[in-house]
Amino acid sequence: MNNSIIIILGPTASGKSEFSLSLAKKLNGEIISADSMQVYKHMNIGTAKPPCSQRKAVPHHFISIINPDEDFSAGKFKRKAERVIDRILNKKKVPIVVGGTGLYIRTLTDGLCESPPENKKIRRELESLAKKHGNPRLHSMLKKVDAVAAENIHHNNLRRIIRALEVYKASGIPFSEWHKRMEKPGYRFRMFGLSRERAVLYGRINDRVDRMFKRGFVNEVKRLIRMGYGKNLHSMQSIGYKHVVEYLENKYDYATLVELVKRDTRRYSKRQMTWWNKDSRIQWINGDSAQLSRKVCQ
Repeated sequence: MNNSIIIILGPTASGKSEFSLSLAKKLNGEIISADSMQVYKHMNIGTAKPPCSQRKAVPHHFISIINPDEDFSAGKFKRKAERVIDRILNKKKVPIVVGGTGLYIRTLTDGLCESPPENKKIRRELESLAKKHGNPRLHSMLKKVDAVAAENIHHNNLRRIIRALEVYKASGIPFSEWHKRMEKPGYRFRMFGLSRERAVLYGRINDRVDRMFKRGFVNEVKRLIRMGYGKNLHSMQSIGYKHVVEYLENKYDYATLVELVKRDTRRYSKRQMTWWNKDSRIQWINGDSAQLSRKVCQ
């Protein structure tokens, strides 16, 4: 494989975990999870973590490594992932990065922006403004000072909007300009995407959500709350978890809960594809694991 790093990406429920497991066995590889939710301990059902049997069969990295009230950024992922990649390569094995978090993968492949450090005062002011006026107000502010960043950051991604505004206010330099100063990684990446026809993907998403609730997703969220992990945590604001919290607060009934999780997961898969369709490096295979395996192993 010429010491290249394989990346398997795709929308949620496209079959990445199953395929990457078989590929890792075939290539003597280890899996590096690029999933921003699977890093959290105690959050297993709602994040669709690979079962323990799979993780025992092939080494997996970055699954269940921090508590739900801890922060884990794309920058941290990149720095830690590069150390893991070096260890895997030193063992003459193949690193296989697998996931659906586009920012994690882009940070790994394109480099890390060494922008100004966190400014808590500015951040608190922006958070207060968002609570008072909503996300659209901050996104509009960002568009005025950094149209490029506003185009690339979804209007619901409040954390990144605030970070981009914080960087501009602290340095006077647009966030997008800082990104042009990235330090490029020293690896060769081969990027493969596993896609599905929309109707097929949506059916898989719906089936996965049904299985999650049958496995006890509501009880998982109840347990997290009993452990002291409140609804305002970033981890608890993710798709599924925030919906269950609202259901437990009697904001809607069980049938509505399930349908909302399905709907918002489908919408998330669409945003994932919008992100990746801009990247010409990705070789897309439409749901054919055998064809994808042949391409990867060429």
